Amino acid sequence: MTTYRRRLDCSLKIRGIKWSILTFASAVAIGLLSQSPTIVNASFAPSNQEISAGLTNQASPANLPANTNSTTNITYEPTQVTIPNSAETNTSAPNYQLSIEALSTPSKSFKVTAKFATKVILWNRQQTQKVSQVKPGKYLLAVRALTQSSKQNPRVEVTISNGTQRKNGWLQVKSLPSQIRKRVMGQETVSDQKLTSIGRLFNNLQKDYLKSNNPDLSQDDSKMTMTARKLLANFMDYYQNPIEKNYQHIENHYTDILEEELSQTDLKNNLQIVGYHTNLTGNPKTIVQKLFSVWLAQTKATGISSIQKTTKFGNAFKVVNGRIVGQTVMESPVQDQKTPKTVTVQTPVKTVTVTQPVATTGSGSTSSNNTSGKQPQADNKWTAIDQKVTQLLQSQHVSGRVVVVKNGASHSINVGNATNSVKNADDRVVFPLASLQKVITGAIFTQLVNETHAKLNQKEPLSDYFPKVPNANKITIRDLLDHVSGIDMSETTPPKVLSEDEAIQYTLDNLKTPNQPEQKFDYTNANYTLLAGILKKVAKQSYEQLVTTRIIQKLGLQHTFFWDQKPSDAIVAESSQSDGKQDNLNPAYPSPALLSSVVGAGNMYSTPEDYLKIQQGLENGQILINDDYNYLADDNKPSIGGNGYHGGLYHEDNHQKWVRGTLSGTNYENGMDMDEDNQNGVILFTNQHIKPEPTNTLKGLAEQIKAFVKANN
Repeated sequence: MTTYRRRLDCSLKIRGIKWSILTFASAVAIGLLSQSPTIVNASFAPSNQEISAGLTNQASPANLPANTNSTTNITYEPTQVTIPNSAETNTSAPNYQLSIEALSTPSKSFKVTAKFATKVILWNRQQTQKVSQVKPGKYLLAVRALTQSSKQNPRVEVTISNGTQRKNGWLQVKSLPSQIRKRVMGQETVSDQKLTSIGRLFNNLQKDYLKSNNPDLSQDDSKMTMTARKLLANFMDYYQNPIEKNYQHIENHYTDILEEELSQTDLKNNLQIVGYHTNLTGNPKTIVQKLFSVWLAQTKATGISSIQKTTKFGNAFKVVNGRIVGQTVMESPVQDQKTPKTVTVQTPVKTVTVTQPVATTGSGSTSSNNTSGKQPQADNKWTAIDQKVTQLLQSQHVSGRVVVVKNGASHSINVGNATNSVKNADDRVVFPLASLQKVITGAIFTQLVNETHAKLNQKEPLSDYFPKVPNANKITIRDLLDHVSGIDMSETTPPKVLSEDEAIQYTLDNLKTPNQPEQKFDYTNANYTLLAGILKKVAKQSYEQLVTTRIIQKLGLQHTFFWDQKPSDAIVAESSQSDGKQDNLNPAYPSPALLSSVVGAGNMYSTPEDYLKIQQGLENGQILINDDYNYLADDNKPSIGGNGYHGGLYHEDNHQKWVRGTLSGTNYENGMDMDEDNQNGVILFTNQHIKPEPTNTLKGLAEQIKAFVKANN
């Protein structure tokens, strides 16, 4: 995966005559199943002198790209910085904020079902020798690369499979079915009628969202719509070829279009210009839902705060390089004159503090998004939530640690004891991760799908790796991911501690296949232990090495590790139970033998704070980009059993996700109930509850907490 980005300096520079925030969002060359934008901000404020605010990384030195040609996939997120109001600063000047997401060349890597009416010949790369042929029929086609050695007769590298056999080679683009050929060549398009329908549906969805924040919002505005059209037309060179020259043209001239199209009254207000895009897969309603999600993510990622006060807006849409591109213009009132200005800075995803004194008060002031998960102490805005959650858990005799998330900010709440002498609030306390680990295994599988150019894929049969499993030729990797393989195995404790290879063999020796694949949902750890075994075979690394390098080190997790790698100062919370009157009964710890046997399915320790980082990393580019996350979630297709389980999490129709995990023979129980975008929700790691089960299950408690967090202002 190759990422193109502008260089990010280690200091925030403020200069210029007019207040303006220009956001440049460069894009990944669209790889298999995905596109990954990386956002960098250049910020300007009204001042005669240049001011620098140094960035201090409290967690570890920032891994900034060494040069503009770096191919390291670094994700940036905004940190809000308060700028002083000086006598020379016109604080009533409007903010013009531009955020455009560059569009790379057409996607040459994707998977699709294709029907060939005639025999297909596959060639070697040089097209000097036939390597295989495919009979007419319906196949899974993985497109990986395209050459333009002959513009009249380009060739594309493909893998063609039907579940039992797979063939690789190069074929002429003209041999592909029409729609796939258009997609490869970036000629995929929609009719004017469909584009109009998409625009109308998007406007309605956007208007409903904006009105929910601002009841006084007017209808979409014709001037704003015309401005969006002119901007989109002006930005086309950059969307089609995101190079420095084309970006500079936008930076130098976008305000000219605003001044030509909008009234002086409009120009005195704040203006936000947001560009975004998505693929054309699905009907208009499906495309609009994807487009709206991208627009919302883009506005949040670039720190647009006045969206909640939008009074006018307009949109325009075009199809470019086989993707639909949207351009939105939003207007909102200028803030109160006494309000300090806020600049958005993009920094690597770590805990970053930027300190800038406020001239009017003479004291330091910093406002930043909390990305570390845990907060050392409650501030006033969390007090009501803190009290409500603590009271609720104590009433149910539940002990543990909770992370609540509201509008992207998070806060930790601790209840009860980890041991007789240690509270759950102690930073050293960790909990068994249990089944919440499964999505990590699924994420690494998705990474390897990309890295192997789909040689490893969700339709591949289990027989390619473990042929002796009954029905292995009928069971796909997607069946394992979704617990619909027909495999069943009780969570039994082996007689001794097992190595990784022994644990996989223990699973192979003890699993059963009472059902045919894809007939019913049957949750079992065996599916994910087999997945861990597949990852080991493909990557030629141990599962522990894969998780350590790709997840733990990548995210800088300080309290997440495998059961046999526990640091000497870490304290595992005891499992205990309550009879509804007395707590801390029958304390116990996880069985090492049991933990050793559930490789890939629940053999780690962690904290809810670290798990929040994992959930964020699944979508922000640190572990997976959003399109890859959707691939792991099987694009939220209906699941067998109707529970929405795909790739380690349950996905619900209302853009919610949840998961629950326990450990056999103990009272450990973990749960998560979050918005899909991780903006609101709750993560609970508990080590005590009532036996027998209380009226409120953990999922029920999570839903109550989440509802209260969302409602609390």
